[in-house]
Amino acid sequence: MGRATFATMAGKKFKKKFKEIVTWGLVIGICVVMLFMTYGNKLGKEGEEFALKVNGEHIPRTEVFQVVRRLSSIYEKYAPGQQNAQFLKNLAIEQVIRDRLKEQKARDLKLIVSDTEVREYIQNFPAFQENGVFKKDLYFKLLESNRMTHEAFEQSIRSQLQVGLLTDLLRENVKASQSELEQKYKIEHQKLQYDYAVIDGKKIATTSPKKEDVFAWLSDPQNKRKVELHYNQNKQLKYTKKVNDKEEITPLNAIELDIAHEFFLEEKALVEAQKLAGEVLKSWKEGKSHALFKIKDVELVKNKEITFKTLYFDKMGYKPELASSLFKLNVNEVYPEVVTNQSKAFILKVVSKPVIDMKEFSKKEKELLEAHLTSKSQSFEVSFTEVLRKDAEVEISPDLLK
Repeated sequence: MGRATFATMAGKKFKKKFKEIVTWGLVIGICVVMLFMTYGNKLGKEGEEFALKVNGEHIPRTEVFQVVRRLSSIYEKYAPGQQNAQFLKNLAIEQVIRDRLKEQKARDLKLIVSDTEVREYIQNFPAFQENGVFKKDLYFKLLESNRMTHEAFEQSIRSQLQVGLLTDLLRENVKASQSELEQKYKIEHQKLQYDYAVIDGKKIATTSPKKEDVFAWLSDPQNKRKVELHYNQNKQLKYTKKVNDKEEITPLNAIELDIAHEFFLEEKALVEAQKLAGEVLKSWKEGKSHALFKIKDVELVKNKEITFKTLYFDKMGYKPELASSLFKLNVNEVYPEVVTNQSKAFILKVVSKPVIDMKEFSKKEKELLEAHLTSKSQSFEVSFTEVLRKDAEVEISPDLLK
């Protein structure tokens, strides 16, 4: 789409879109703190050192660190104690760059927002209202308490409204056909039944590991780290007990050899399991039964059901790519690889792919279309921003990366 066409389209649709943007603003404007965290230091203080330059435009350090604090609060809420300061800073830098690029593109496409429209947007912020009515003195008081001029704040609001228009225009160019939606529904709701054979290496192991073999295994630095990691992850759950109402933790040096023994046994058992599983896999591919093998060595589990979104498999654990691979197979086709988990090996075969009932699709078609378009729109917006990022001239202060 050409620049002129895009800008003309923006002008025609602005009135309709502005109401939607105001509604969005009411949602994000509930909290005064978040309001000023979002718009607060957009222009920076006079004489402040700039941290970034995006296509010639300087961005102050305060803007970057406002985003860092915002991201930090989110990570602390959902992953407490797992924050990485440098990771958050890098994430914030990229977010600020992309936000500024979208602002620049909106201006470049002449998505103009008038003073009246900015004023209407601000007057709908609950933070600036009393009993649902905008109060000018409250507005200036809050700005002053946050050390902001109304010119700087209103310019920041104008930029955000322009970006909102750009986002809406991008999303209006995303379409989805009936066949595309039906195919997506079939993929997400199709079910598949499979049989699997499981071989537990610990059950078929013929000899116990010797102590010197375990010592040799533990002398490998990589294996030693594996033992230490296991101990640290399970210290509280497995290696701590209460004695006279006091917690006593078993030290690593007291149980290091026992843990190593379990790992060594598991590795040796898995090798045995994989060897037998390879023979079973070959037989299944040739259409033969696993009954050729000792029944105690091979356990058959029948008619397990999964969907395309299945991540966890019975006894096999977390296998995020396995479901999509199985759905590519035909009925009675054997999965071409041995799947492993701890000391166990698995062989899988697709036994049924029931036809999808599209009655439910017809009932929820409108809702499904909306969700699908939202997902596609978000992906399209990300791709659009990536193109802007690739073509942008960006300078990052070396001090900011420290």
